[in-house]
Amino acid sequence: MAESGLSVAESMGRVGLPAPVAELAGRDWDVIVVGGGDSAMEDAIFVAKFAEELTIVHRRDEFRASAIMLERAEQVPNIEMKTPFAPKEFIKGESGRLERVRLVNTETGETEETEVGGAFIAIGHTPGSQLVEGQVALHDNGYVKVDEPSTRTNLGGVFAVGDLVDHTYRQAITAAGSGCRGALDAEWYLRDTPPTEEQVETGAAAEA
Repeated sequence: MAESGLSVAESMGRVGLPAPVAELAGRDWDVIVVGGGDSAMEDAIFVAKFAEELTIVHRRDEFRASAIMLERAEQVPNIEMKTPFAPKEFIKGESGRLERVRLVNTETGETEETEVGGAFIAIGHTPGSQLVEGQVALHDNGYVKVDEPSTRTNLGGVFAVGDLVDHTYRQAITAAGSGCRGALDAEWYLRDTPPTEEQVETGAAAEA
């Protein structure tokens, strides 16, 4: 069978990010989850419900996940841990779907291949807050600080929502709800904060 190799970086947008879980249902597919933190354990526990076998691949012998999350993952019958390995290449078959993954032992450099039907990358989340860095207050991990439960930042008239502030749930539905709160906060701010005389003059000059 002819094969086409995809580097990890190249595959991120095609086979490396979460595959549709619905496609796993009813199929005898083996799946890997790459990562060693709580996100990896949480993803693995959920996806294992749909997979035949699931392997958590982590580049270190020790996991960064909390003890409780690691214990929960280890108790799932069809989950196994593989360390210290990291994905080197995702390989698709003739159908164009992910077929195998080439793993590299991070200590010895030796490689091996394993057949998989899905791969999930759960190696953390970095908020895209570079645009506002130095302008609004940020947490040490890069998330924007807001005046909970509102979406107000420390800069008047600036509101932050979604994955820019949420380092706990990071789900589409929670981001959507956060966006709604931000829209309401912005509307109320505009209602309760009339423009200054200088702003009115600037606006009039711009329209002229």
